[in-house]
Amino acid sequence: MSSAYRPVMVVVLLAIGAALPLAAQDAPGGQNTIEQLQGKNVLADEDKVALKTWIDQRVQVISSGDPAGSVTATKEMRRAYRGSASFKEAFVATSIEAIGAAYKRAKRDAATRLITVLNLLDDVSAHPLLIEVLRDERVPVRTAAVIGLARLRPKIAGAGAGPFATVIAELRDAGKRETSAVTLKMIYGAMNYTGPGFSSPDAKANAAAVLDLLAARGEQYGKQGVKAEAADRAGLELAGKLMAQYDDPAKQRLVVACAKMLRYAVDRYTSELHKIQDKGGSPVQIALRNRVETFIITAEAMLKTLTKPETSPEVAKALQEKEADDKVIAIKIEMNKWGDLLQERYQFDVHVAEPEPEPEPVEEDEGD
Repeated sequence: MSSAYRPVMVVVLLAIGAALPLAAQDAPGGQNTIEQLQGKNVLADEDKVALKTWIDQRVQVISSGDPAGSVTATKEMRRAYRGSASFKEAFVATSIEAIGAAYKRAKRDAATRLITVLNLLDDVSAHPLLIEVLRDERVPVRTAAVIGLARLRPKIAGAGAGPFATVIAELRDAGKRETSAVTLKMIYGAMNYTGPGFSSPDAKANAAAVLDLLAARGEQYGKQGVKAEAADRAGLELAGKLMAQYDDPAKQRLVVACAKMLRYAVDRYTSELHKIQDKGGSPVQIALRNRVETFIITAEAMLKTLTKPETSPEVAKALQEKEADDKVIAIKIEMNKWGDLLQERYQFDVHVAEPEPEPEPVEEDEGD
């Protein structure tokens, strides 16, 4: 993982890490009430009140942000989630209600832990709350929600076309407004219903949502106002997996989006990022340079797949093979070959400005 991603992920991973070893731990003592509730096939009203009180207490501890208390409370909630189907159903519903009310008031790290606790219950009924959290202004909090939706993909797929369509549409819209590269990359991952072990209830809707997001992102790249730059490499790779679902008009939309991304990345690289050296460079800038380089390679490969030119421009080859002194000029020349090809075939312009040649030195007139 690049250092650019670490500030976001540290909070999420800390929250997850506190809960992961719980399966090997003994249940905490003094929880006879919960143990009794776990064995009931029908929960009476007073049982539901007792369960709500127990969960509310632990959610309050996690919300407080106390590290030791949060670990203990997380452990207790994870360990308590077992027993009869009726108990587990009530436990999840009560946890969703309590966490849904608490995360908004909690500070960032505590809110992230609360969403992570919800994710660890691994219940599809949590997906409406996770969708809500996608709009949270705090990056680690909404990243935790994306992780939850990605984890739930097999169960969302199994729940049918309705929940699937809702989740895919919300992830698409979240991607359009996302400002964090790591979170956007995870959004594309959460939209990937092509993995082993489950299949998309509606592959065409899945492909259309990915294309809509890439097209919207392409517009942002075209206006030079994009955030989370180069994270769309994951989206282009996902579109490649869904290519069988795209008809010719859809493929043309993808060409336009991909070309705008490539043009932006070439401009970004040749104007600034090519100057960044591994030695002495900022880790954040090095990671961004590397991300843009791989983005260029992926975007051009997608354009080749979509357009199948007789003689293909070679931006990636110029990027990888040319010496530093010649690289910028060579990359721009190859990009403008794409500009010529796409302007002729699709009537839109993605040319870049080629560097002006250095003027010839003027000899001074020394006179007679």
